[in-house]
Amino acid sequence: MAARRPVTIYADLVSQPSRALVVFCRAAGIPHEVKITRIARGEHRTPEFRKLNPLAQLPVAQLWDGEEQWALAESHAILKQLCLHPEVPEHWYPESPRVRGAVDAALDVHHTRIRRGCAVWAFAKVMGPLGKLPVPPKEVVDWHGGMARRAFKDMELMLEAAGEGRFVAGTAEPTIADLSIACELQQLEAVPGADDEMRPTPRVLQWMSDVKGGLQPHWDEVGSVLTKVRAAAEAQGLRA
Repeated sequence: MAARRPVTIYADLVSQPSRALVVFCRAAGIPHEVKITRIARGEHRTPEFRKLNPLAQLPVAQLWDGEEQWALAESHAILKQLCLHPEVPEHWYPESPRVRGAVDAALDVHHTRIRRGCAVWAFAKVMGPLGKLPVPPKEVVDWHGGMARRAFKDMELMLEAAGEGRFVAGTAEPTIADLSIACELQQLEAVPGADDEMRPTPRVLQWMSDVKGGLQPHWDEVGSVLTKVRAAAEAQGLRA
């Protein structure tokens, strides 16, 4: 990947993985261009976008291999590719096989457990109704709410297993796994009343604070979209 060619990112900042990717590029100093692609408008389902990702999902990044540009989907895969950029600090995806394995494991937990609850529950409570999109039946929403609550318990267990390190792989600085999971849990901030519903533990709250604090001002700038979503939800009386 050429060091000076900008990465093109197709993203909707309401999307957790999209935010993770944009925050990462800003924090790591990777030259990039963001092309906002609105999910609510179906811009990810156009024939032009499907040429980049036939599954019509965000985010997508256009990367460079010498003089050739190529498209890659799936945020975890993109983040790993971007960590090959010569200017990215090593702590994001450490070279140690043991630590890198722990990062990969945490990324898998993100998709198999944490995302399953947070994404669907937040969509059903706020994003779906605001966009006048169909939402799952109540029993399905309640099940995913339980998964979202369990996400905080999972994080507590992962942080305990990490030992003295502040982050999920036992490191002193955040990794791409911390960023991905934190953006997922951040999605709940768009739901009025979610703080009382989910009740994260002090250890998880401290971890979230550490992740956010190390990524300012990028974290707040990119995540400000959720403040607007929450305000719109409150105006319509939507709650956890």
